[in-house]
Amino acid sequence: MINIITSNVKSIYFDTYEGIYRFPNSHDTRYFFGPTAIPTQKNKGYYQNILVVGNFVNYGITKNISLAGGFEFLSLIYGDPTWFFMPKIGFKLKKNVHLAGGAFVVGGQTGGTASLGYGALTLGTSEHNLTFGGGYGTSSRDHVNYSAFMLSGTVRVSNNISLLTENYIIAQKSGALYVGIFGIRILSPKNAFDIGLLTTSQSNSYFPVLPYIQYARAF
Repeated sequence: MINIITSNVKSIYFDTYEGIYRFPNSHDTRYFFGPTAIPTQKNKGYYQNILVVGNFVNYGITKNISLAGGFEFLSLIYGDPTWFFMPKIGFKLKKNVHLAGGAFVVGGQTGGTASLGYGALTLGTSEHNLTFGGGYGTSSRDHVNYSAFMLSGTVRVSNNISLLTENYIIAQKSGALYVGIFGIRILSPKNAFDIGLLTTSQSNSYFPVLPYIQYARAF
């Protein structure tokens, strides 16, 4: 028999997770940065920090609609903050198939704004999936339009480790730009620590590989 003093109990919750791992993936709505089509659950979300200076919050306001936003810290210190706004609508079409649409908007006081509207299709589970996406955007500063294509995926290989890849091709009049991130995610029930390498190329010119490190906590 176990005796519990009710005044010492802060909260009680029920866990209905059934799977081969000790806990579910609480960060299944995104890869390194880009989204999956899996919607953020209502009243759930996460805080995300990228390379110390990037700060974002994502929150599910309904079972299908989430809002995300943030800012870049160094630009805030210099008095010209760069901000981000990322709404998303996601639906489960059937088992292991999700469809989503949304926008990515970034702006600053002197840099103008750039926006991208996108659609995404995710095939698979929260632990193992592949996402295809495409979008169309514009920049008020450069007065250019561009198309973007995404192919991303994740595979969970153990209780605490997932493999991630996130790939983009951005096409505009000046040529096509490729951006890719490859790495791992270290998982706990609430936390995710991502370590990756970012590479990019344009017009057959390859640039050095850069580190990509971020931390996120679900709530």
